Amino acid sequence: MARNKKKPKKRNKIRLFKRIIYVVLILFICFGAFIGYNMFQGRYGEYPGDQTLQEIDQAQATEVYTRYGTLMGRYYFENRNSINFERIPDEIIQALIATEDARFYDHHGIDTRSIFRVLFRTILLGDESSGGGSTLTQQLAKNLYPRKGDSHIALIGTKLREMIVAWRLEDLYTKQEIIQMYLNTVPFGENTFGIKNASQLYFNKLPSELSLEQACTLIGMLKGTTYYNPRKHPERSKSRRDVVISQMAKYDYLDNQKAQKLMEEPLGLDYHPIDHNNGLAPYLREYLRPRLKEWCKNHKKPNGEPYNLYTDGLRVYTTIDGDLQEYAENAIDTHIPGLQKVFEKQVNINEDPSYQELAKEIITRIPAYQDVSLNGDQSPVRQKKTMKIFTWEGPKTVEMSPLDSVKHYLSMLNAGFLAMDPHNGYILAWVGGIDHRFFKYDHVTSKRQVGSTFKPFVYANALKNGAKPCQYYPNDSIVYEDYDNWSPNNVSREYGGVYSFQGALVNSVNTISVQVLMEGGIDSTISLATDMGIKTQFPKVPSLALGTMNASVLDMAEAYSGFANQGKPLQGKALLRIENSEGKVLEKFKSENKPKRVLDEQVTEQITMMLHNVVKRGTARSLSGNFRFTGDVAGKTGTTQDHADGWFVGYTPNIVFASWVGAEYPAVHFSDLTYGQGAATALPIAGYFLDELYKHHPDTKYLANFNYSMIDTSAYACRDYRDEAPGFFERLLDALKKDREKRRKDKEKNFIEKLINKLQGNQEEK
Repeated sequence: MARNKKKPKKRNKIRLFKRIIYVVLILFICFGAFIGYNMFQGRYGEYPGDQTLQEIDQAQATEVYTRYGTLMGRYYFENRNSINFERIPDEIIQALIATEDARFYDHHGIDTRSIFRVLFRTILLGDESSGGGSTLTQQLAKNLYPRKGDSHIALIGTKLREMIVAWRLEDLYTKQEIIQMYLNTVPFGENTFGIKNASQLYFNKLPSELSLEQACTLIGMLKGTTYYNPRKHPERSKSRRDVVISQMAKYDYLDNQKAQKLMEEPLGLDYHPIDHNNGLAPYLREYLRPRLKEWCKNHKKPNGEPYNLYTDGLRVYTTIDGDLQEYAENAIDTHIPGLQKVFEKQVNINEDPSYQELAKEIITRIPAYQDVSLNGDQSPVRQKKTMKIFTWEGPKTVEMSPLDSVKHYLSMLNAGFLAMDPHNGYILAWVGGIDHRFFKYDHVTSKRQVGSTFKPFVYANALKNGAKPCQYYPNDSIVYEDYDNWSPNNVSREYGGVYSFQGALVNSVNTISVQVLMEGGIDSTISLATDMGIKTQFPKVPSLALGTMNASVLDMAEAYSGFANQGKPLQGKALLRIENSEGKVLEKFKSENKPKRVLDEQVTEQITMMLHNVVKRGTARSLSGNFRFTGDVAGKTGTTQDHADGWFVGYTPNIVFASWVGAEYPAVHFSDLTYGQGAATALPIAGYFLDELYKHHPDTKYLANFNYSMIDTSAYACRDYRDEAPGFFERLLDALKKDREKRRKDKEKNFIEKLINKLQGNQEEK
């Protein structure tokens, strides 16, 4: 009887066990169905179809290059650019496989040995950072189609989804193609994706140029791009790099001795961000952005869609010369910090009531403070906040109120510089400000009063209408009754005597410049300046001779190109061509210039001669006195009312350059002429630029001598200043002397020509 009682109990246990198995199986099937349904509904991330997988196309940044192929910067939403497998060094691939997926070449997207580790460590324990389970192909699937959800159930779904996508990727692509896609999509922190852009960001090199230890540093970052960032956490990064090196030794990609030696090497970091604010010529790139977006809008890809500047990986080649751009940026960085210290001593923003009112006016234009009271210590504009500000020692994080930050920037000097080739219009260097991160306003295109840099156009118009470089003008302060009894003043406040036409320009004499303007005609001068390329509104008053109109650095450089290019001014050109991501040329930009002669060559040579004398002995003489360069430079300084703007525009036979210095608002300015004049503010920028050009390229074509073919410069060897104009007999003797000198030179020239002809004839007879 006892045995019979035990049998029903045993059968009940078996029956119960079977029921549990059935329930677990049903729950597993339901759970699997739930996971599968949600997975294919895209709740754990995108589940791509076969066609989508076959047409993987990651967004790529548009890259901007100099004329010689140096990368200047990028336009992007995500900082990514692809690189072909052939250009990825073997060491990078070996480091990647040794560290991330040692059995990569043995599996089909799923490493079964790692599945149990994933089940127990990642899924059951919820340790997502433990890693070790995902193959490279699965990681690629995650990079291409990011996960959704952060629960344990979602993690199971995403893992299964990634396994399925990885399996399908292995069916569609070779192992090499998978590695290429992986290294082009993997994130490296700081909104940078792919091995190419990461190597340029952290080491300023292309992947092919990386040392082995540098390659291992980047591969080591993949475990945690923020935690192992070599810029932010160098010790962690080096430790992780050494793990990668040891993994390479473990899998026989390196011998142990070499691995130990590599671990002793420093990181060798050369952090080089290339983004919207960093890299070469950020102001030019911002200037080009809307023009390139317009180009994209009007040009279509093979699929019929318009190009996208931020995602289609275009390659834009500019006319910029990388060396000259660097010299221009260095010139500003060298000169302005010292000038800023002098400026701050003369401009006390916190004590001058007019500056206080200007600061308040500026802050009320900010939308957040338009309806806020500025009075009282409790005003929001006076409450300190943590902010990052610009200083010449580098960006600083400070506690500062909004009103004080306005005052800080109000007292900052800014600068603009441009260099261009006067014979083809190529823009060679473009610096729109002192730091694009903090100062977005481009001082190459902004318009400011130009001062005496306008005088060469006044004198050129007079020469065009018959004036002579050696005719004399009285240095008198004339009252112009038809123009509200206005009278010009010389900067020196000295009057009397006479200046030659040439001497008046060389010494920038205001009284005579106005006489020259009135003699040549205001309307005629405006017409010439417009034809030369100055795009602005001109006041039709005598003070125009002193440069009371506004123009940009770009305007002035283009206009002066007419003097350097035999009377044919050119518009600046910045774009050469656009290529697609494969290097196919989509468009070559032809020059918009249709050279039109505005001035006779004789007039341009006369102006060049006189502006050359400005540099040799006039207001710009400090250029040749304080800086080293060879060849000839012609140029003109300019200083505006209250020393608000300092200018220098100059040229050699093959390059034109224009520089401007001033505060953001003209109301903020130097208190005296000593430091506020263009010769002290803007001219040194050109000086440092030429100095570096000569230092690095002493034989460059940009440093050459002027060749005068239309005039005899010795005929203009008249004195700049005299107590009185020469009398009749003195003029007659001077004319006879010049005539005798001319005949002597002609005789020498004829003798040399006859000798050359005779020698050529003898050579032909032989």
